[in-house]
Amino acid sequence: MLDLEENIQQKIREFVAQNWQKDTQNLILQLPAHLRMYAQVIGEQVQGKKKAQYKLPKWFSDENIVYPPTLNMEQCSSEKTAKFKAEIVFKEVFGKYITTPNSSQHFARRRGILADLTGGFGVDVAFFAEKFEKVLYFEQNKAIFDISKCNFKTFNIDNIQSISQNSIDFFVNYQPQNQQNNYQNDNINIDFFDCIYLDPARRNEKAQKIAQLSDCEPNVLAIKDKLFEKTNFILLKTSPMLDITKAVLELKNVVKIWVIAVENECKEVLYLLKKEENKANNLPIIAVNFPKNDAGIQFFESDFFAEKQLLDYSKPLKYLYEPNAPIMKIGCFEQIARHFSIEKIAQNSHLYTSEILKIDFLGRIFEITNICKLDKKEITKFIPSKKANISVRNSPLSVEKIKEKLGFKDGGDVFVFVTTQENAEIVVIICKKL
Repeated sequence: MLDLEENIQQKIREFVAQNWQKDTQNLILQLPAHLRMYAQVIGEQVQGKKKAQYKLPKWFSDENIVYPPTLNMEQCSSEKTAKFKAEIVFKEVFGKYITTPNSSQHFARRRGILADLTGGFGVDVAFFAEKFEKVLYFEQNKAIFDISKCNFKTFNIDNIQSISQNSIDFFVNYQPQNQQNNYQNDNINIDFFDCIYLDPARRNEKAQKIAQLSDCEPNVLAIKDKLFEKTNFILLKTSPMLDITKAVLELKNVVKIWVIAVENECKEVLYLLKKEENKANNLPIIAVNFPKNDAGIQFFESDFFAEKQLLDYSKPLKYLYEPNAPIMKIGCFEQIARHFSIEKIAQNSHLYTSEILKIDFLGRIFEITNICKLDKKEITKFIPSKKANISVRNSPLSVEKIKEKLGFKDGGDVFVFVTTQENAEIVVIICKKL
């Protein structure tokens, strides 16, 4: 879009602002004559606007924003997670307070230099710039680079140094494309940064998902030591699909981990790496969930290295608890039971129960109405509508197989959990959500 004449760009902006809520395909087919030749650009901007409504409300609210292709919109951070990242990395690098020689402690102000080596659409960069005095933004895709730089200008962000270059050439090999560009004149010390941020690409050239850190681009395992010559802290973002245990073993320098979910869907895992290898016996791992309707952020902190403790398991009691997605991901199942004073149904079932309601539990809470065997006649007696929301935990049968066996359909207000108790007996727990 940015390669079009300014008056054409303005007409497209106005059209998108007035029509973005309409069905995109129908909208493109019904474009006025003077805009038909820009159909692809308009479709891209309309789709970006739709996606930004909930994912990037700051971007959505400004009609002058330019959106990238759909894939880039899908892959960029949400506004909630980007803001959270900026806050936690600033706090980890500088601490909550800053002490100056001539004053007592006071709340942290913007300071320091951060380099984002994989800038993309620039969402993370924009929020890093709210915390850090200077931010280097690297993006080698020139089209995405130009869009992000344009949006930074729209937001009046003046402390981002934008560099359209492969960041690994710059950081690891130190090959600036413009040898005459003296970054020292911009008060940027290229020899040291307070933090370096990396969000490696997790798809290969065939757009297939990657399951190994070493296969991501850039390969942080290969360049980590070089990066630590220029910083004491690296913040690494990965997909929740990557194995956390393997990542900790491979990275060696991990000092803290955050598993972040939005509306109970895990979106990313953040690893904070420090220059010295972590030889401590503990490693904080924090489950973070942004619930619906902007309710307060849910946190649960555990120790990744904590030894598993023996528990007394229980048959289903009055209430049933299902941990939220990030807690399930961090896997601290024994610590959950002890923290909330609830009992686990079985070692591998990951469902909890209690006689007394624990309203502060981080996840879904149900009141149990009936307990029975996996028997069609018995279950139908309790649910004559044959409609229920069925879930399985440690069950030999899938949800689809159970629905087929029972002749049930999805829906209604009844929730059914099929799980295996510690005595190896399959049990059906019928309940209502609180």
